[in-house]
Amino acid sequence: ELLLFSDADALLNDKAVLYLVKKIQKTRVGAVSGHEIHTYQKKHSAGQGQSLFYKLETLIKECLDTLECSLTYVQGGVFLMKKKHYPSTLAPGTTQDGTIAFQCVTNGERVAFEKNAVSTEVYDISIIEDMIRRQRTITRAFYTILKNPQIFKSPIFRYLHQVYPVE
Repeated sequence: ELLLFSDADALLNDKAVLYLVKKIQKTRVGAVSGHEIHTYQKKHSAGQGQSLFYKLETLIKECLDTLECSLTYVQGGVFLMKKKHYPSTLAPGTTQDGTIAFQCVTNGERVAFEKNAVSTEVYDISIIEDMIRRQRTITRAFYTILKNPQIFKSPIFRYLHQVYPVE
């Protein structure tokens, strides 16, 4: 009934899976994204400068989760989902984590965040390699949105439109 995903090089904390399972049992939760932390061993690696970005990103996720809002993606390092939301196919060039999140949201369930389900990965790539990876990730994420236009009719977008109406 549930599928657990983790990056091959991710180390999960002792109770990560337990925290994810408890969270997915809540009403209308179709997937739960854990909290990915990047560490570094080499000086001048991209992992060294990520703490401010991830602190802000985590704050946003916590705020959305508090509002019972939905995230629009899952963190690839560690997440749990209901098997029924796993897409039967993935369009070439799209992201699995984006497609899974969109599938949950368009099926009326939300993607939650569980800060206590921690995944730690060493992130020792160079800043240039990180920039190339991020460009690829962002491009694929936008392409995933284009291939899933039904996401704009989902409850999260209706909620955002109510809070921030477009004139």
